[in-house]
Amino acid sequence: FEAGTPGFVHRLDARDLSLRQTIQTPRRAFALGLNRATGTLYVGNTLDGSLTVIDAASGVVRQTLQLGQADAKGDMPHTRKVIVDEKRNRVFVTSPGREGKVWIVDGARNAVLHTLQNTGMWTAGAAFDEAANRLYVSQGGIDEVLEIDPDAGRVLRKFSTGDTKVAPTKPDESKHFFVNLALDARSQRLFAADPSTDQLYVFDARTGQVLRQIPVGKGLLDVVVN
Repeated sequence: FEAGTPGFVHRLDARDLSLRQTIQTPRRAFALGLNRATGTLYVGNTLDGSLTVIDAASGVVRQTLQLGQADAKGDMPHTRKVIVDEKRNRVFVTSPGREGKVWIVDGARNAVLHTLQNTGMWTAGAAFDEAANRLYVSQGGIDEVLEIDPDAGRVLRKFSTGDTKVAPTKPDESKHFFVNLALDARSQRLFAADPSTDQLYVFDARTGQVLRQIPVGKGLLDVVVN
């Protein structure tokens, strides 16, 4: 976690988990996103507000793309989730903070297409509907899920449980923090992991309504749909 230190990505053999390669990145590594169509691995440099681009076959670092800029206090917007749109060669990166952000990156040019500012509080989780070309991000605050048009770089709809009535000024004032998100595109259900209530929330992506709350227990962090 010390500034100026490198990061590492370890390539394992999926058959026996033996170490095959260690890739050193110029900045501290956190999240990963893989574009199998282009053979590109993206590494989110959380504390440095940037994205490292790696050739997945060779492990060669191609570029580090700076996404965020430090504020007057020197604090850098963090990167968190890295989601890849292989069909359109784009990368979506969320940024949790008091004023959340979402970056949309052109994978062909390694350039930022859109920066969505002040999306909400702690914008963290993300899921992408490739067929509908819609990005969903999850967070805390009043509107816990946002539906985004990646082409236009704008929020189309906001989903809310209605449980947080007033915009929070500190974390414990938000009833929920949907830290991670998963989408079942076929049924158009969104699954949101909420460690604030130890429950999994299920949304109808077509209406934005909560369909169900499922008690999971302490330590709830992520969700994946098979």
